[in-house]
Amino acid sequence: MNELLESKYNDDMSFDDAVYLLLETMVEYVEPGSNNIELKVHRLGQNLGQSESDLVDKTCELVEKEKKRREQEKKDKLIS
Repeated sequence: MNELLESKYNDDMSFDDAVYLLLETMVEYVEPGSNNIELKVHRLGQNLGQSESDLVDKTCELVEKEKKRREQEKKDKLIS
């Protein structure tokens, strides 16, 4: 898991891109969704945040859509 994260990580990533990368990596190992993944965000100078289940669910949906899109592209290339 670390290798995958390190290979795609960029110091200039936005928060949203970093969360996407994290969840994209995690869904390779666990079932996507807030039932199986818990994410807590701690921002400098703020108390520890609540579980970000909505963010997890929305981002996992995007990850799954992108994964399906890539799979379809591969199938289309094989057919062509």
